[in-house]
Amino acid sequence: MNLIDIHCHPSLKIYLFGHHIYHRHLALHDGLPTGMSVDLHFMENAGMNAATAVHYLPEKELISKLPNLGKLLKLPLRECDKLSEKFENPAGRDAPFRQLLNIIDILEKDISEAKKKGHDVVIARNYSEFENFIAEGKTVFIHSIEGGNSLGSGLSEKVLTDELNTLSNRGVCQFTIAHFFENILVTSQGGIPPMVKKHMGMPVDENPNPSGRGLSDLGKIMVAKMLDIGIIIDLVHCPPQAVKEIHQINSSRGEKKRPLVYSHTGIREIARFITNPHDLAYLPSKEDVLAIKNCGGTVGIIFMNYWLNGKEEDSFFQYAPGIPIVIETIQTIAGWCGSNDQRDYSYISIGSDLDGFTETPDDLYSTSRIKNLVDELRKAGIGESDINKICFENYRRVLKNGWH
Repeated sequence: MNLIDIHCHPSLKIYLFGHHIYHRHLALHDGLPTGMSVDLHFMENAGMNAATAVHYLPEKELISKLPNLGKLLKLPLRECDKLSEKFENPAGRDAPFRQLLNIIDILEKDISEAKKKGHDVVIARNYSEFENFIAEGKTVFIHSIEGGNSLGSGLSEKVLTDELNTLSNRGVCQFTIAHFFENILVTSQGGIPPMVKKHMGMPVDENPNPSGRGLSDLGKIMVAKMLDIGIIIDLVHCPPQAVKEIHQINSSRGEKKRPLVYSHTGIREIARFITNPHDLAYLPSKEDVLAIKNCGGTVGIIFMNYWLNGKEEDSFFQYAPGIPIVIETIQTIAGWCGSNDQRDYSYISIGSDLDGFTETPDDLYSTSRIKNLVDELRKAGIGESDINKICFENYRRVLKNGWH
């Protein structure tokens, strides 16, 4: 069985902390968030042969929070000073884009080193390469971007178009256009859980998008261009207005409509313990999921309990599993997408967000634990063909119809 994680962050740990994807890491539940949860050994142990490696340039707005963030990550102050140099450069309009290309280069170099060490691992730069590499039994990575801040600011339509074409030529298949703060493309619905905000000295209940706006004028143009050139648009972190606008732009393409995704999320109806209405609006609703079904997309289920059921773990000694709520989320979506009391698993994937500074569940703290999730899916009565859809085939369809 093929298995792909459609949203994980190995390049973030390589870029920020100098880890390597070919090293063996010790990923313990409740362990240091500066560790690494996605490496080739974990992937092999889980039977995972593909991953969408998400490149994230930490926003400039977080630099002032680094002392508090360092405490949260258990980093000494001198390490925080070094980290600030790797965050978004606010000094130049296109400087963040050069930083982004450097992050991509770093992952590619790491994979080249892994090949020298005997790992049969590659980067696919288009759908045809992806299919060929999977058929050859290789471990395949594909590039993805999170956050329009990495494109820069104050740029013209021409410069942004050139940047998107550059990313397309580098093999980028997917773009999470929104993130924690407003960027050149879109406003933000947030995405930082309450306790993390509190530790960082941020207002816990503040509305991340008081204007209610969605896409910028340039954002609308760039969304259309991404759909044209074949970069899959990820709706996570987008405010509801932006989600609506992206669906409208996509629907206007008629028969050329592309699949859209939520690559790493829970769903509003299951996150029963979220009390902040802005956080609840961050998650897709039943209507949003059915819109994903309508365009042939998929919903990747995150490995983070706050965005699954609304609970944050507040004790090192508390056991907080995630597999039961992941399965409840999967079953709920399958029920919405089905008919006549028959569940349809055709629009669900795994989008762990591992290595993205998430508070991981105690039973899903590394890629190696995904095999336990698959075992529990079987115990829940989900058939092998539907498990194959969740683990690989649904996103394969999205790649086929959305990438280039």
